[in-house]
Amino acid sequence: MLSAIYYPRHPLKIPDTRLHDLRHTRITCMLLKCVPVEIVQVLAGHEKISTTMDYVHLVDKIRARAIAPAYSSAYKKLRNHRRY
Repeated sequence: MLSAIYYPRHPLKIPDTRLHDLRHTRITCMLLKCVPVEIVQVLAGHEKISTTMDYVHLVDKIRARAIAPAYSSAYKKLRNHRRY
């Protein structure tokens, strides 16, 4: 079974990584790079688009977390520079 294959962590000093974890990472990275969902579905071998869409929701959360500080900072600047 492929998901039972582990890469050793000792030389790299990182947690054990399963081959299946790398698959999740690949799918997530493709979606972060705006590869169309239909193409990711085919490359991932997902039979249903809903399986791939689960990753899209994860990517949306990652993007929201990434831009939140910028929006917060911009909002504070606008609020401080308002003219009354």
